[in-house]
Amino acid sequence: MTSVKKQLVIAIFFYLLIGYTNEFVAENQVYQNINDPPLFDRGHNLLPLLSKRLPDIGLILFILYFIIRWAIQYPTTLINYLWIISLLFIGRVVLLSVTQFPPGLPGCSTVKEGDSLYFNVFRKGWNECLDYMYSGHTIHCVLVTLFTLYLSSSMFEKIAIIMVTLLEIGLIIGSRIHYTADVLVGTLVTILIFFSWPGIDNVVKHIYSGGIYGKMLFKKVQQVEF
Repeated sequence: MTSVKKQLVIAIFFYLLIGYTNEFVAENQVYQNINDPPLFDRGHNLLPLLSKRLPDIGLILFILYFIIRWAIQYPTTLINYLWIISLLFIGRVVLLSVTQFPPGLPGCSTVKEGDSLYFNVFRKGWNECLDYMYSGHTIHCVLVTLFTLYLSSSMFEKIAIIMVTLLEIGLIIGSRIHYTADVLVGTLVTILIFFSWPGIDNVVKHIYSGGIYGKMLFKKVQQVEF
């Protein structure tokens, strides 16, 4: 097994491990009546109630686009993506453990206070709604957008990915699976982690013929090395 494949396997393992931990915490740490009235939210007041399936479908399409566009040809991109998501999910698990928000859509969860521990969390998966701060849908989609903006040489692709991301954010808020603050915080922390990630220059080395920013950074890396 090559070094890149080993790194990819390890990254996938940690991604799945943290993902399971996130779902376990979300479905088992219930400290109050989850059907308490929702918090006031301006985004919820502005947007009509939408089907929860819409942002879920959007998330799947984002991930498929990322895999087809970047990950298949450049596995290092996927490795960095998985590690960044895993790191963000560690912070998410901590936040879910310390503060519980009432669901934006009352009655959306079947979990009750006093229920026994539930381990087969992926069986329910996205049917629950207790993992609020911050939005997992958002960090996945925004990170795909950041990689595309950073690496693509097509202005049309950059504009299109931004527009689709804004649409997905609207679907997330409109479906009430997250409060507006969850989405905004998720966007902010994803941007901050992306631009401070130490492995991003390694991605650029593999895709230096891509976007103008990738070319510029690759030249800087060459200057430092030589």
